[in-house]
Amino acid sequence: MPNSTTPGVSVQENTRLPYSVSLAESAVPAFIGYTELQPADYTKPLKINSLLEYEQYFGKAKKKASA
Repeated sequence: MPNSTTPGVSVQENTRLPYSVSLAESAVPAFIGYTELQPADYTKPLKINSLLEYEQYFGKAKKKASA
């Protein structure tokens, strides 16, 4: 039986339909700016798999200045 959410309106969900959006990771972050280090071949994109790997290639982030 449909759920009544508003008078005159009913919602009936069909769970047999396939997902309309893929359930795969699709985020591709890009970082632009100055870094502590420069990789040897800095003219090509570089795949980074973790923050540790990023720090090995580009160095650590600058610490925030305290007021």
